[in-house]
Amino acid sequence: MKTTQESLNLKELEVFLTKRLAEEYLDITSLIVNCIKEKDKITILLQHSPPVSSFFEQIFSLVKKLLKQKSFGKNQQFKLCLAIYGESPYVVDNFTVLSRHKTKQKKSKKGKKFNSKNTFLLLLFGSSLFTLTLIYLSIQPCVIGKCENITNAQELARESQELIKEEDLLKAELKLKASLENLQSIPWFSSSYSEAKKLTNDYEKKLHNLQEFLEDIKIANQTLIEFQQLKTTAEWEQYLQKLAQVINNLRKVSNSSEFYAISQETLIIYEQKLTELTNLYNLEKSAENNVLTAVEMAQISVLRQQQAYSLKEWQLVNLTWSLVTNRLKAITPENIAYQQTQQLLTEYQPIIKEAQDKLKQEETAYKTSQYAINTALKARKSEQEQQYTLAIEHWKNALNILSKINPNTSQFEQSQTLSKDYQTFLTQAEQQLKFTQIRQKANQDLDKICLNQEKICTYTLGKDNLIKVYLNQEYLQKVLRIAISNQVQGDLMQHISSVQKALEVVSNKHQLPLEVYHSDGGLLFSYSPN
Repeated sequence: MKTTQESLNLKELEVFLTKRLAEEYLDITSLIVNCIKEKDKITILLQHSPPVSSFFEQIFSLVKKLLKQKSFGKNQQFKLCLAIYGESPYVVDNFTVLSRHKTKQKKSKKGKKFNSKNTFLLLLFGSSLFTLTLIYLSIQPCVIGKCENITNAQELARESQELIKEEDLLKAELKLKASLENLQSIPWFSSSYSEAKKLTNDYEKKLHNLQEFLEDIKIANQTLIEFQQLKTTAEWEQYLQKLAQVINNLRKVSNSSEFYAISQETLIIYEQKLTELTNLYNLEKSAENNVLTAVEMAQISVLRQQQAYSLKEWQLVNLTWSLVTNRLKAITPENIAYQQTQQLLTEYQPIIKEAQDKLKQEETAYKTSQYAINTALKARKSEQEQQYTLAIEHWKNALNILSKINPNTSQFEQSQTLSKDYQTFLTQAEQQLKFTQIRQKANQDLDKICLNQEKICTYTLGKDNLIKVYLNQEYLQKVLRIAISNQVQGDLMQHISSVQKALEVVSNKHQLPLEVYHSDGGLLFSYSPN
């Protein structure tokens, strides 16, 4: 049964579907319909502008409904594809549209008997076989009459070349495949078979080149999609190598090739992308190196922290941790390594907090120790100025400051040594204050004796706490003259004895040893307090 002219007129079908879809379905913009014959199947490619449609079921249902309005000579198979311009179909549906013409089946008459003669049967069989052969040959393409398959194939190939120039490669591929199907349907016994074979070889080569180029473009597009899925720098390296290979394949396209123009346009895009992604890779590699360096430094810091004792050692530990955190915090959320850095920062935080607390303790202990030392220096200065009361106050303050140093710090041992020394110095200062006060009172008592009504004597009271009294020459001569004139020798001795007793009272009172000298320097007597 021959197909109708309507089923073969694909251009008319394209126009029909384009018009009706535009009238009845307005949710897809810039819809283009292409119909291509492939053996017994008609491929209908619906291309539209982005984005992907989520209403493809309604679109397919409408197309099937419209196809049922057309007449086909037999049950026609269709392949319906929906795609964005220049991309592979994202939805495909295969279906059959049943013919609207019912075929009448002849009922065989039962009960009739054929002539049983063998000759008649053989003649009948031979005649039928010959007739069937003629019918078979007559329905084969390019056996009788003009070979339209050659013409159709050449037209489809020409249309394919035009589509390549327009850079619509997927549609060009479909056209070239349909062209080859027309040629491949020509039987070997056709007079056009030789020409068909030659054209087939030529078109297969073109199809191979087109598909090879499409594969390069497909790989290139897939490569850009893979960029979103990269998780490690090792994957980055493989990815960049793959992208470089894509670019290398595009560069190999000869300037005489029909794909040269589109390859150059694509090449520019992908070279720019390679440069951009290489820069991003370098940033990722730098981020990864920062993580590796930070981890190594953290390991060193942990070891130092386990062994740290002095302030300087704890300062070094915290400096190392600071370098670690600065490197990790320099990694942004856009970096692949960001998640890892957040985990590391969380892991390191308790250790860093411990190191920071320990450093604060050591710094506080050091400052406290220095404050105590400076206070001790003030005490020393006060002692040099014989301000023993102030010196005692400073020594006490220094001891109080040292008592506040944390026992768990490196300064504690030194503070204990300083405390012992400062306690000794405090005792000495207190003694010096006591002796000073004694000397002051002794001086007052000695002044009363030596400088009562007249100058009887002079004295010294040095750091050795020894009272040295020198009797005044004029006083002795005066007393001697009085004694001679009165001829009272005993009165002189009695007077001197009273002075001696007064001096001994001072010595006992203040627990200071006493020496009394003649005016000429000779020792008259010495006295030790009880």
